[in-house]
Amino acid sequence: LQTPRPRNSERSLPVATSSVSSSLLSSSPSSLLSRSPSRSPSLTCARPPRPCRACSSAMSKTPGGGEEEGQYHEVEYKGEKLRVKDGELLRSSLLRASLSPHNSLAQTINCRGLGTCGTCAVSIQGRVSPAEWTAMERARLNFPPYSNDNNSLLRLACQVRVQGDLKVTKFDKFWGQGKEETRDKKFTAPLGELEYILDRKRE
Repeated sequence: LQTPRPRNSERSLPVATSSVSSSLLSSSPSSLLSRSPSRSPSLTCARPPRPCRACSSAMSKTPGGGEEEGQYHEVEYKGEKLRVKDGELLRSSLLRASLSPHNSLAQTINCRGLGTCGTCAVSIQGRVSPAEWTAMERARLNFPPYSNDNNSLLRLACQVRVQGDLKVTKFDKFWGQGKEETRDKKFTAPLGELEYILDRKRE
C-alpha cells in the first residue's frame, strides 16, 4: 500500500516555518539591525491616522481649557489693568470688567452704545481704531456741554476699538466734560449684558 501524499498546504507549512526559524537563528544581532527597512515587514501605516473630531477640538484649546488665544492688549483705567482682546470695543471691555466709562447717574441714563448721549467720553493715550473722530463723535463732541478747549482730547468709548496698549482717563461731571480726573469705581449695570448688546452687534 502506498502512503497518501500530504496535501500542499500541509506540506508547505513546516518548510516555511523551518526556513524562517533557521534564518533567524543563523543571523547575528548586528545583521538583524542592519537589514534595510524594505526587507523587513512594515508595521506602520503609510499615512498617519487623522485625529478624531473630539481630539481635534481638544488640540485647538489651550491647557487652561479656553479657546486658542488671539492678540491681547493692556488697558489701564482707574488704577486697574485689563487684558483686552485686539479689536474689541473699548466700552464693552470696560463694562465686562465691571468698570464703567460713565459717571454717576450716567451709568443708568445713557444710550447703551449708540453714540448719541456722549456720556462715555474718555481721554485715550494709545492706539485705537479709527484713529480720528467718527461722524457720530464729531456731531456729539462738538455740541454742549463739551467745550472747544478740551473736546479734542476726548473719544467716545462706544465708538473706538482697542488696537494697542492704552491708558484711559475719565474726567468728572455727568458727561465727563470736566477737567478733573475721576477714579470713582462705583459700578452699576441695571440691564446686565444688555448694557453692551448693541456694542456686541458691531463687533
